Amino acid sequence: VGHSYIVYAPLCAGVTTLFREGAIDFPKPDTAWEIVERYGVTKMFTAPTALRMFMRYGETYPAAHDLTTLRVIACAGEPLNPEAMSRIGLVFFQQGRLGRVYPVLTKAKELPPDNLEIRLKLGMLNVGVGRLAEAHEEAAFVLSKDPVNEESATLLVQATLPKDTDATLQQIKKLPNSAGSLVAQGLLELRAAHLPEAQALIEKAQALAPKSPVVQSALGTLYWAQNDLARAEKMFLEAAEGPVRSGRKM
Repeated sequence: VGHSYIVYAPLCAGVTTLFREGAIDFPKPDTAWEIVERYGVTKMFTAPTALRMFMRYGETYPAAHDLTTLRVIACAGEPLNPEAMSRIGLVFFQQGRLGRVYPVLTKAKELPPDNLEIRLKLGMLNVGVGRLAEAHEEAAFVLSKDPVNEESATLLVQATLPKDTDATLQQIKKLPNSAGSLVAQGLLELRAAHLPEAQALIEKAQALAPKSPVVQSALGTLYWAQNDLARAEKMFLEAAEGPVRSGRKM
């Protein structure tokens, strides 16, 4: 297999092959990603064993490199396990490579359907492309397993059509009292132009979780609706600079 992929097939196709002898994580864990960035690698051929090794090092190393040229990661030798498939999708999501991440995360969802982080990211992608019914389904699934998840509560609001606002509000009110559920209720009240009610709910969420990026973003949206642009900008910046949440265990 190695000879065919590295030598014979590229020569027949007239393409350039780059291969490296030695451990893929020597002399440092990001050696492979450094090579991809330096030489503009478009396709990587490796084994699931290597991907599992990358998983042990976490997402920090690939995220530190520009991997925008990398279009395909091909594996051979054994089936790609669900955890490795999920990790590839989450790295692509973190890098904003939405065209690549959707099919990977969709496949990853089929392998471990109860992976909440995968379901949440798929919901976010679906909102971005206007597939609100699918996004609503993913958000509802996450909330059924993790009722205090802030991001999925706000995702549920984003995926709600105006005609379904009351039904979503009742659904959220059944959740445990948390920053996420209060923000979601506040955003729904904001949609209905009920500014005092929205402000009261979002400020309650702020009291529970003042450093939460979800809460800060909701405050920014509230201030924007109140035409307080200076405070809105401040909150949006604080939310953007808040802790990265994509790598947490769910």
